[in-house]
Amino acid sequence: MFHDLGPATVILTMGKDGVIVSSEGKILAQIPARPIKVVDVTGAGDSFWAGFLVALLDGHPLEQCARFAREVVELKLTAVGPLPNTIDRMALYQKITG
Repeated sequence: MFHDLGPATVILTMGKDGVIVSSEGKILAQIPARPIKVVDVTGAGDSFWAGFLVALLDGHPLEQCARFAREVVELKLTAVGPLPNTIDRMALYQKITG
């Protein structure tokens, strides 16, 4: 439905139901949310999109960008207050690629 409105890429965040990554009308990935102990939701959306854009600017494919963003938002959701000033991007990339 969203592709019919014009965008080639659609990233649909669904909270506890995860993320859908779609491009050119085809679903590329359905990434589940993982069970975590949520302590603060303030800024969760901003954290997800910041993580997604960092990975995109680092040249990663859309699915990996969404997985990286999930790691970042989990850091935010499991801590009160803002994200730390520094996040080890390479450690997060390593975590999502095995």
